Amino acid sequence: KLGFMVVAPLFDADAWGSAYASGQGLMRDGKPTDAAMWSFSVIEHLFDAIKAATGNKSTTYRLYGHSEGGQFVHRLVWFLPEARYDRAVAANAGWYTMPDLAVALPYGLANSPATEQTLKAALERNLTVLLGSRDIDPNHSQLRKTPRAMAQGRYRLERGQNFFKQAGERCTALKCKFGWQLQLVPGAAHSNGQMAGVAAALLMEGK
Repeated sequence: KLGFMVVAPLFDADAWGSAYASGQGLMRDGKPTDAAMWSFSVIEHLFDAIKAATGNKSTTYRLYGHSEGGQFVHRLVWFLPEARYDRAVAANAGWYTMPDLAVALPYGLANSPATEQTLKAALERNLTVLLGSRDIDPNHSQLRKTPRAMAQGRYRLERGQNFFKQAGERCTALKCKFGWQLQLVPGAAHSNGQMAGVAAALLMEGK
């Protein structure tokens, strides 16, 4: 009726663990592997499979992830800058791969397939960093507390704000046209239920 299809892929624990959100298969022995085998590329393969199975003629898709899914989405943006999404939303990620080619994976892009060229392309894409204004618990049971993660901020809201700020600064340095936006969801904590409605509205703009 409304002209869209929702697809919710499951990266099951037995096959993927939690490594899917960091790009399982991205590197091996310090070298990039075949991009077709990365967890991020599953979305591209799935897009083709669904189109083949249904006859759908769409040339692009829209992408949303919350929490660990938000980690997955923003890293897909980094490492697949030519992916066929036309709009992506990364919500309440617990920690980030920062746009810093001097900081090693997984907290930065050094020793990864990323280059200044791919970084610039990613920063020009349509990505919304969606943050809950009450996602401010520094002791949340699922919040990563390694020194590198804590350097990004005390809690998810602060980390997301720092991530967006650094992305904007990097885009300025690279002289690119910043395609990202930051949006807060007032009163929302670390809850997909509180975030998903806003994300859906963002994704459905222009439909």
